[in-house]
Amino acid sequence: RELRADPELSTVPVIILSARAGEEARLEGLSATADDYVVKPFSARDMVVRVDAQLTKARARALERYHARRLGNLLADAPVAIAVLRGPEHVFEVANSRYRDLVGGRNVVGKSVREALLELAGQGAFELLDGVRSSGTPFVGHAMPFRLSVEDDGTQQERYHDFVYQPIVEEGQLVDSIVVVGHDVTALVTARQEAETVSRLKDEFLATLSHELRTPLNAVLGYTQMVRGGMIESERLPAILATIERNAKLLERLIGDVLDVSSIITGKLRLDIRPVDLTRVINDALEAVAPAASAKGVRLQSMIDQPGVPVPGDSQRQIGRAHV
Repeated sequence: RELRADPELSTVPVIILSARAGEEARLEGLSATADDYVVKPFSARDMVVRVDAQLTKARARALERYHARRLGNLLADAPVAIAVLRGPEHVFEVANSRYRDLVGGRNVVGKSVREALLELAGQGAFELLDGVRSSGTPFVGHAMPFRLSVEDDGTQQERYHDFVYQPIVEEGQLVDSIVVVGHDVTALVTARQEAETVSRLKDEFLATLSHELRTPLNAVLGYTQMVRGGMIESERLPAILATIERNAKLLERLIGDVLDVSSIITGKLRLDIRPVDLTRVINDALEAVAPAASAKGVRLQSMIDQPGVPVPGDSQRQIGRAHV
């Protein structure tokens, strides 16, 4: 026992030589962590064989320890999270520092996965492990979401992971352990989702903007053609020119929206919210579409009640999204 307590001597093979015979004495010696128990008298040849056997075992154990340390160092220095789960309960045999970081710094070694990571219940992770163990088939997951407790207060966060469940098959085609290799890709998934959102908002913005551009542009072109064609009475000319000018300014504002990169990224048009007289808005809208209606032989007639209470809005956004 004293030898085993000394780190420098703990791995030295120990053979107890004793005159005490009997099973009780032998078990007492072996329980003291001896590697062998020899009762006097014994032959020199028998002793040489026993010593040689213990030295061979010691060399094999030393080689195992070397490989275990080497594997441990490789796992510890690996740039990804690695854990080894043993047995049908998936008990953590190994978990490197990156894996512990992945689960909020918890010490999971020696615990089953269901005991160590309670919050994964109902999220499919345990069932995946059971399936890999029963089938012996690896499982590869890409950007799979899991809610994990990564804070001391137990607050759960949704994280995304790329991971592999690789079964270790022993003799008889039975799965002894499962190696888990994982990597947190939450930042990548979040960035991709944000990029997709920006792209969608940009498309919506441009679709709305193109729709709004057509109305003032049609008004400017239509009234210009009508003025050149002599289709406008002289007394209406000032009002027509005012309509052309108003729609030209609206076009200028819309082009400014196009040049405003922040508007495109957020997918939002700039709105100038003020009290709006709906009667004036309707009349301006009718004037804007009047040339197109006239070209198609359509007669516009408005029926408007008495002006009501002004409402907040952008009078220039006659066509498009409502904002109240």
